[in-house]
Amino acid sequence: MFYDLDVAQSDGRMFGGGAQDNGTNVTFTGGADHFKEVDGGDGGWMVIDPQAADHYYATSYNMDIARFRKRHYKVVSPPASKKEQDQVWMAFLDMDPNDSRTVIAGGLRVWRTRNDGNSWDAVSPILDESPISAVEIAQADSRMVYVGTENGGIFRSIDGGDSWSGDLAGPLPGFTVTRLLTSPTNARIVYATIANFKASHVFQSTDAGQTWTDIDHHRLPDVPHHAIAIPRKGPSTLYVCSDAGVHVSTDAGDSWNNLTRNLPTVPIIDLVYHEADGTLTAASYGRSLWRLKV
Repeated sequence: MFYDLDVAQSDGRMFGGGAQDNGTNVTFTGGADHFKEVDGGDGGWMVIDPQAADHYYATSYNMDIARFRKRHYKVVSPPASKKEQDQVWMAFLDMDPNDSRTVIAGGLRVWRTRNDGNSWDAVSPILDESPISAVEIAQADSRMVYVGTENGGIFRSIDGGDSWSGDLAGPLPGFTVTRLLTSPTNARIVYATIANFKASHVFQSTDAGQTWTDIDHHRLPDVPHHAIAIPRKGPSTLYVCSDAGVHVSTDAGDSWNNLTRNLPTVPIIDLVYHEADGTLTAASYGRSLWRLKV
């Protein structure tokens, strides 16, 4: 039962993620029989350095964060208070695509390290009293950082995390923001997926979160949506996953097609597109990991 997934962009054979009650599991060979549990507890969020497959972070419950460098393990959790730790089931985080020493992590506030986890600073106040549930450092401009919360808030920094906007969620439904992802070519274009029923689940902003457009329009299944993936060479192609499978748009959300195919009927909780291999890897909550050449 995976909570999330990442794939090393420098080597598509290295991938893994956090699993419920089964730690963080990684394979370095691409073989299903070669998974190794690298971190214990309830496995949480995992991010891999896009330039180096042997440099990655894994998390577990209550903001526990571990760093792996050349397979050396070190706990590098932010110095959050016990009260904050106890309120955060999973610390969501993202690595600066232009400087892998910089990582942004979410608690009730935003935490940042610029020295690969050796020390952390709280760079925001408590945002809306709920845990951060999505973190995105823009590929196209890493000064642009977006975070979402369980209460449905969205907050933005335009200076790498030094200062933060108020809540930009506006017309969004007010449910947990499960993923924020920017266009690979434009840091002001950002997509949000929402874990809700009876409303739309995928939104787009083209002005850095100032305004939002519903690109679902009730055409996608009425279930919680969990993640989005965008190829760098095709930024108008959007893959989204939900409790009801995977859907794809090749026109930035103007139309959608079902890509679920032979995936099992369990929640698809995460998606990662691998640029060099042209593959889409999906993490399921109950039926392991799946991969499709697209």
